[in-house]
Amino acid sequence: MGTLLTDFTLIKAGALHRATGGYLILDARKLLMQAYAWEGLKRTLRARQIHIESLGQLFSTISTISLEPEPIPLNTKVILTGDRELYYLLCAYDPDFRELFKVAADFENEMVRNEANNKAYADLIANLARIRLGKGEVVDIERQVELGGPIHAKGVLILAGFLGARYGVERPFAFSATLVFEQSYSGVEGDSASSAELYALLSALAEVPLKQSLAVTGSVNQRGQVQIIGGVNEKIEGFFDICRARGLTGEQGVLIPAANVLHLMLRQDVVEAAAAGQFHIYPVSTIDEGLGLLTGLPMGELDKFGHYPAESLNGRIINRLDTLAQKVRDFGPLPK
Repeated sequence: MGTLLTDFTLIKAGALHRATGGYLILDARKLLMQAYAWEGLKRTLRARQIHIESLGQLFSTISTISLEPEPIPLNTKVILTGDRELYYLLCAYDPDFRELFKVAADFENEMVRNEANNKAYADLIANLARIRLGKGEVVDIERQVELGGPIHAKGVLILAGFLGARYGVERPFAFSATLVFEQSYSGVEGDSASSAELYALLSALAEVPLKQSLAVTGSVNQRGQVQIIGGVNEKIEGFFDICRARGLTGEQGVLIPAANVLHLMLRQDVVEAAAAGQFHIYPVSTIDEGLGLLTGLPMGELDKFGHYPAESLNGRIINRLDTLAQKVRDFGPLPK
């Protein structure tokens, strides 16, 4: 009674141990948010040895640890990833940072616009906002990581309701989707992007690309109707300014809710560009109208047998959902 017992099975390897002989890539921001992790990493890098020690052992005046594994040599390359702001803050406020992390690899904010880079950017967009086998859920990553506000989350749930009502009544809704604003590190709020998010999901389901020359704003309800939003003039003018700076091609434009037409009071240069056919403003009332403009393909309507035309967008989406449902049947029940 009163005797402390322990054994070697309680010894657990850490990330540095598991990365021995290779590379350990760490998110600098998350590392700094973990209590004492940053100081512990610096001690290890200086000593070039990996010690197994708990916080209780490190900061307690009375040790209750009877097993102390010998340190092992550090044979690991540690790579920190983060944004420029964090890098410069560490350089300014931690004198050890530049000594321990001497090599900086910086990614450019800008790239030359040429044919090769345009294709690379298009490939990036085509591989983003993802569809996989699942049970019909749409995951709002912004909400999951607490970067999305309740109104934005409500918009995502509404568009999920539209998807279920249109495509999930007669067949298993055998897909899961994730939505995220890539490389957005601040909060996201409002439902003005819900129609754009729905277009992205339908594009992924149909495996049909969307025109990148058109900007989109508008919320959506569960019936697929595009609803009014605020700040429509500022949004149009902001996108117009970007297009003009890059060069107007006659293909650029914006999709806005038809209900917002009464609120348009645009700058004269935007009005003149629209009149000359250099810039376009498309009022849309439904998701079907918007998707037709963004893809150039018809949505398709049900025939007397309850089928959509095979090459229509609805036909492509139904075919994809049927394929996913068949795969689920082939593989058996999905894990919970």
